[in-house]
Amino acid sequence: MRKIRKGYFLSGIEQALYHELVWICNQEGWKDIFLCSNKALASILLVSEKAIINARKQLVNAGLVSYTSGKSRRIPSTYSLSIDLKTGQPLAERRENEQAQDSTKEATSTDLSTYRQAKESFEEFRQKYPGVKRGLETEFQHFRNRHPNYLTLLPLLLPALERWEKWRSQQAAAGKFVPPYLHLKTWINQKRWEDEFKQSNTNDHEKQPTIID
Repeated sequence: MRKIRKGYFLSGIEQALYHELVWICNQEGWKDIFLCSNKALASILLVSEKAIINARKQLVNAGLVSYTSGKSRRIPSTYSLSIDLKTGQPLAERRENEQAQDSTKEATSTDLSTYRQAKESFEEFRQKYPGVKRGLETEFQHFRNRHPNYLTLLPLLLPALERWEKWRSQQAAAGKFVPPYLHLKTWINQKRWEDEFKQSNTNDHEKQPTIID
């Protein structure tokens, strides 16, 4: 039960009901299916039948118990601690599947949050890029397709752009040729954030920009 409580937030009555069902199943020789009435359980646990019904519902939702109602008050309800009475699927397998689905949902939620943050970061860079560029969706999709490790590259874009703008200002101040900005698609294809600013006496500014102090 300690292990179960870590995975499922069960109230005192829900834990007591589960313990009682385990005891009854044990008395029945650990049968896959056994019978027990709401009235009997309510009498044993000193609670109302409504409380039994509510507690049982939580145990069923948690995948700890499977249950089918008797056709009348004279016919006890059917319980199982090992199989889902509706599908025949082992309850342990059902719980594992539900936990896997929960993990997938959590991962998907995390991935979606990361994607949105990455897109916002790229848009900040795209807005500041002075060259010819297309819309956010198109450019961001191209960036992701071209560079699968785009999450690690995003922090490099704005600093690289700032270095280029500073270098261009220095070139213009020195009366040197300043080439036009590449199309953003080309800038991304050529990984221009990797450009190093080296001292050069040539006019090949795109390949060897002047060092920026």
